[in-house]
Amino acid sequence: MVMRCMRTVSGALLSCALLLLPSWSAWAIPADVPLRALAYQSWGAAAGLPRAAAVDVAFDHDRFVWVATQTGLARFDGSQFQVYTQKNTPAFASSVMTRLLVDRRGRVWIGTLKNLAYRDRDGFHGVHTDGVEIGHVAGLAEDLAGVLYVATDRGLSRFDGERLQAVAGWQGPATFALAATDAVWVSGSGRVSRFIDGRQQDFPFPLALADSAVFGMAWSDDSLWLGTSRGLLRWHDGRFDIVPLDAD
Repeated sequence: MVMRCMRTVSGALLSCALLLLPSWSAWAIPADVPLRALAYQSWGAAAGLPRAAAVDVAFDHDRFVWVATQTGLARFDGSQFQVYTQKNTPAFASSVMTRLLVDRRGRVWIGTLKNLAYRDRDGFHGVHTDGVEIGHVAGLAEDLAGVLYVATDRGLSRFDGERLQAVAGWQGPATFALAATDAVWVSGSGRVSRFIDGRQQDFPFPLALADSAVFGMAWSDDSLWLGTSRGLLRWHDGRFDIVPLDAD
């Protein structure tokens, strides 16, 4: 028996599926496996989760599940939650957690409403900003060189393993970040930017959607998909298309 953990964003309980086929890969559920083959168990606030609504979820290299909530960070080992907040974790400037990322080295990065921190084998550490304003962390993404991009309501910065630096030329808030193929994509005011080896290329939104807020991004079918306040966008081969959605 293998345990799989999955998240639901709406309603947002952490759900773990007990799968009866031990030969399946560690995290992926084959697309042809019917839901009736899975057994589910859910854990919420009554089981120790700081809040039933999960803001973000990440799986570390030791297969612990990390859950970001608006009242703390929880680590789930398959049976119980260990909760970390501003009160018991000095590295956090706020107990409102916003984003999670596990990097190639196995560090768990935690964005909060007021700062950036990470956890390694030695515990939790706050990131020294060297004068860079952090604020609300809205997105985290790691490029192929291990550089961490940090999107916040104060702008965009990069952490190269030693220091945090503002990205030169970036103006306004950065609303989301995504690592896909060989690039890091970051959404901002009226545009999305692609970073490859630190080089930035901007792609403005169509004029009709120039004031759209980006809520999420995903890479699929050699395209970047953006969920915005004005609809769904697809970027492919340097251009945007507005994707009509069936009202039904």
